[in-house]
Amino acid sequence: MASGQEELTAKVSDVYPAVWRKFYANADAFSRQILQSLAGSPEPQADSHTHGPVEIISLKYPETEVLTKGVEEMFTEYTISPEGTITMSLVPVDAVALSEETFLPSPPYEQCTPSLGNIRHGDDPNSLTFIPYADDPSFKSQVYTSEYRELEWQSRPAFLDVFWISLEAARCIVEDYDMTLQDVDDTQILPVPFCEPSPHWKKVWMLRKIECPMWLRPNLPTYESLVGSYHTTVCDVYGSLWSMLSVFCSNVNCVEAYCWAHDSEVHEFNQDTRYKLPASANIPLSIQPCRNSCHLMQGRSHKLSICGENEMADLDRIFQLFPEGSPCELSTLTRIPCHEVYALRITFSTRAQKGKQQSSVAQEQTVLHNNEHTPEKFDPCSHQGLCNSTNEECTCHANNIYCERTCCCPLDCPQRWRGCNCAMERGLRVKLCGLGRGCPCFEINRECDPELCDCFYHPDVTCTNSELRCGMQKRIKVAASSYGFGAFLTESARKDELICEYTGELIFGPTSETRDIVAKHRGRSYLYALNETFDVDASYSGNVARFINHAPKMRANCATHIKVVSGDHRIGLYAKRQMAAGTELMLDYGNQFFLPDQASQKSAGLSGPSHPTRNEQKKTKEGTK
Repeated sequence: MASGQEELTAKVSDVYPAVWRKFYANADAFSRQILQSLAGSPEPQADSHTHGPVEIISLKYPETEVLTKGVEEMFTEYTISPEGTITMSLVPVDAVALSEETFLPSPPYEQCTPSLGNIRHGDDPNSLTFIPYADDPSFKSQVYTSEYRELEWQSRPAFLDVFWISLEAARCIVEDYDMTLQDVDDTQILPVPFCEPSPHWKKVWMLRKIECPMWLRPNLPTYESLVGSYHTTVCDVYGSLWSMLSVFCSNVNCVEAYCWAHDSEVHEFNQDTRYKLPASANIPLSIQPCRNSCHLMQGRSHKLSICGENEMADLDRIFQLFPEGSPCELSTLTRIPCHEVYALRITFSTRAQKGKQQSSVAQEQTVLHNNEHTPEKFDPCSHQGLCNSTNEECTCHANNIYCERTCCCPLDCPQRWRGCNCAMERGLRVKLCGLGRGCPCFEINRECDPELCDCFYHPDVTCTNSELRCGMQKRIKVAASSYGFGAFLTESARKDELICEYTGELIFGPTSETRDIVAKHRGRSYLYALNETFDVDASYSGNVARFINHAPKMRANCATHIKVVSGDHRIGLYAKRQMAAGTELMLDYGNQFFLPDQASQKSAGLSGPSHPTRNEQKKTKEGTK
């Protein structure tokens, strides 16, 4: 085994330097060719729009009375007809007196990429790409650079060069020596890993976004073989589902592939505990026959067209994935006659009932004591068995938090939050689940869940505790205010209504402290303490909420509340009183925002919520709930 690994290492060690030398042997020639292509032609180009001799057939002057009205300038207008003749006209231009107040300078601000939701960024790189405010002697550049381990331009060659060299070396090794990319990574020779820490197909698909070096372009199509080597052949439904879930975020806040908020998480699917088939007596049935082969017309089939072991396993998996599906619906999905699906459902349901009574007894013994959800500790559980004190693998029970929909435990897991039944308790034609209405979800700072709470589906009630989830935000515009730019309502808002969500990058504490050095220098901070793990920074990505200016607590017309929405902490800004359209939104940043060296700037309208120190974040978070 050791000799085989040594042989693989030797092959990679031979290919990588050879590709490196080939790359830089051609780099000078290709760079020179690209630079020459940018040079302009020394010879003037002929005008393709020349019509021969120009003949002015008419000359129009403005009226005399127009010329006496203080006109100081004129310009000549030429009209060319299809025949090539030109008509010339003199057009007067009114003089406008300009003053310094005509073009007032824009208030200082930072560019910001618009974002509808939070983006998980984590930590900034350890390499410093450039020094901000390098020409400003008042900026503490030495303090800022000491936060980084190295300077990007001094520590290593350009990343793209290393990427292309590693990519070409990996292609040669995979195609010529019949090795996998995991084998290449195991040698730890190539500087760019393709399987860890991020899937290699992300790096390979960078080919679609960046320009390939000219000497590699003839081989460009062969890089698809690297993509294909990742997607192993799957012969069952579970393998196909796992391949999809590895890139698709099932969190209802996202419901998309490669989401920005959870891109570092692995979305798992537990094939043994997530779904349970109903008893054979409770199989959902259709009302009308779907076709001639429907189970309603032919009854239970005793002759099955499916008999292979792999095919039966796939059907069993499909039935577990869609336990609520009727035989007619599953027949369309599996392309199997409906009466056969009905027979198979009964067979699989009978198997699923074995041992069910033991599970139900154990579930009754599980009790959740803590109603406080702390997403910084939340990791969706994925394990065998029940979520209780006897299962040490359950991270939710260990952290004393509720299981969420992203967990792989059964839907009837006693560790899950049950939601509210306000619609059944409070009657009809009312607004439910808001402040002072006794909603259990609202009391523990959770928004109501459409999968758990009955307030979503009753036709005569309105849930007021789902505004962040449903995106029920007010229309806001950014305009000049008394303190730089400000945020103004363009529609009215009632008390306790959601104004907007505060979005930005989710960053860790060390990055918050490093960015705070730049924020202090420029006098504007956009950091908001979210929980003990993450801060929300809207410096580089966010929405209009970053322009809301400060006002003392008694004058502020909106306040922030942190709520749990499908397992995620999200910051909502809510109206403290009724406001008309055109009102400027004002928020109390808190005492910690105005640092001692910025106390003189308190009336300058610094944009951004308060950013307490790491030791004070827990207190601030509890105070905003």
